Amino acid sequence: YRTGGAFGGLTVTGASSFTTVSTSLIQVGNTGVACTSGISGSIRYSSVSSTLEYCNSTAWVSVGPSGTLPISFRVDKNGTNQTVTTYTYTNLTWSREVFDTNNNFASNRFTATVPGIYLFTLSAYCEASTNGCQTQIKKNGLGVATDATVGGPNGQTSQVTTLIELAIGDYVEASAANM
Repeated sequence: YRTGGAFGGLTVTGASSFTTVSTSLIQVGNTGVACTSGISGSIRYSSVSSTLEYCNSTAWVSVGPSGTLPISFRVDKNGTNQTVTTYTYTNLTWSREVFDTNNNFASNRFTATVPGIYLFTLSAYCEASTNGCQTQIKKNGLGVATDATVGGPNGQTSQVTTLIELAIGDYVEASAANM
């Protein structure tokens, strides 16, 4: 802690805490302090989202996604079939992760580490169902977008696309049902 003076061109007044990394860098702390109006405008590094966050008087808010790539992922079944229950949504499992730029996809679900509005698309091919096939995108276990496709003897594809607002810790899963 410093109570005054100059540091690398930065004049410090009052009590401040920082770690010197080099003569021209300051490491921003990773702290569990609650965001309140008394520390509004403060910044910290979040090891959860791997981003800088600022206090807006009520909550810590990320200043952007980590890294330079946008958050994105793609998973597929890699040619393997999955049996789904008739008239009941079954969570889909994914055998191959094609890419995951921010390491948000694990255990067959996407978990947000940065708040924002995300675009999700789910496409499933249903073999020769008699009445149809439904796909569903779920947020925190609850369906938020569904597509129903009429059945036929040669199978069909059901696809659903939606925008979902996610907070840190919210998760998205995919399910399907044979009708």
